[in-house]
This record gives sequence, C-alpha cells and structure tokens, in this order.
Amino acid sequence: MVILILAWIVLSIVVASLGKDKKIGFGGLLVICILFSPLIGLLFAIASPNIQKYTGAVLTPEATQLYKKGIQKFNNKKYDEATELLNEALKFNPKSKTIFIGLAECYSRKQDKEKTFYYIDKAVRNGFNNFKYIQQQSSFQFIRRQYGFPEFVKNGYMKKGIHENEETTKTPESEINIKQTDKYSQLEKLAELKEKGIINEEEFQAEKAKILV
Repeated sequence: MVILILAWIVLSIVVASLGKDKKIGFGGLLVICILFSPLIGLLFAIASPNIQKYTGAVLTPEATQLYKKGIQKFNNKKYDEATELLNEALKFNPKSKTIFIGLAECYSRKQDKEKTFYYIDKAVRNGFNNFKYIQQQSSFQFIRRQYGFPEFVKNGYMKKGIHENEETTKTPESEINIKQTDKYSQLEKLAELKEKGIINEEEFQAEKAKILV
C-alpha cells in the first residue's frame, strides 16, 4: 500500500512537471494528479495551452500594435513618426530583430548612415539573416551606396570591433572623457610652450583659463 502511494505521488510530480510551460501550471496539475490520477493529469496537461513566450521573433501584443502603426507611417513616407513608434515598440521587445530591421529601413530612408549600420548590426546580432532583403530592398538603396558598406557586408553585416551590448555611438560619458583628455593634452602642450620660453606666465594663465572653460 505504501509503495502504491509513493508511486502515485512520484508519477503525479512527473506529470505535473509538464505543466511548467502550460497555462494550468505545475501546482494546478499536481493537485489534479493527486486528487484524481496521474493519467487524468496527463490529459489535462495535453489539453492545456502553452504559455506564449515572447522572443525576438514574436512580438508582444503592445509591440505588435506599435509596429504595425510604425510600418504604416513608413509606407506613407512619414519616417520620423515611424521611427518614434518603432522605438516605442522596442520597449516591449528590446531584442526584436523585426523592429531593429524596421528601424534600419527608417534611418536608411532618412539617409542616416551610422544609425542604419547600427540597427542592421543589432538586427543581425538578434537573429536576422535575410541578407538578400538588405541587398535588394529599395529602402536600403542609400546604405548600399555608402563607403564602408562592402566591408560591413564582409563582416557579416555587423560593425567591425563592436561587441554585443555595445553602442556604435558614443555615450555622453565617453564624450565627456574624450573632452577631458583633449583638455589635458592642450594643457601639456601649453606648459611645454611656457618651459621653452615661447610664451610668458601671463600668456600661459590666459590660455589656460580658455581651455578650462
């Protein structure tokens, strides 16, 4: 009798594990298995629909609505509005190759070279591999004529030296760091001029003040 009960519980747990990706869930299925039988639980597991998992290839309902509106604007040549809508859609599906390639088309139409390269790169890194589309679609005519496109293609339609999770454009922090480096370089050169006697202390201080503004 004890063995039968243990077997019943073990089978119930095994069947209930099938409910992890089902709407009925593990807990609900386990209750059915224990109260009725593992066989009844298995029938419920088969009948219960799968939980829809949204990936880069499947858009959430919110993203789908925004994406469709964005494409409508794109088709009507309202590229700024299309870009805004697609960026909103991206908030719901931040790794969607579909949205990334849509944004790339918008920026190609807007003749923004760097952002077009950036969003093609993002699309490819998230699973986009329909390269014929990029080579044949009229919306990408601008980017195909740009210097650097052949090298971009050779690199698998990705920006050379740009790793996943990196931005192709400089962040505000990096721009600040560059500016600070430029200032230090200018101050060093100014100090050299003073040491060589090319400028005096007064001129040095005046130029220093200009650099540090």
